[in-house]
Amino acid sequence: MSLLKKNNTAKIHARRRPQIVSWGLLLAALGMMVYGAKRGEVQVLFTKAIYICMECIGLG
Repeated sequence: MSLLKKNNTAKIHARRRPQIVSWGLLLAALGMMVYGAKRGEVQVLFTKAIYICMECIGLG
């Protein structure tokens, strides 16, 4: 009986490990986006997007 409990516990922990990694990566990505926004990168991104669109249309 105890061997069965050990195997079930190991399976539960093995399933939770990818969830922990996924949540960690999500939090890291959100942190990096906030850091970039505070540095003013959003304005740079939109400026580059506008220039690219103008070049594609042929106005720039």
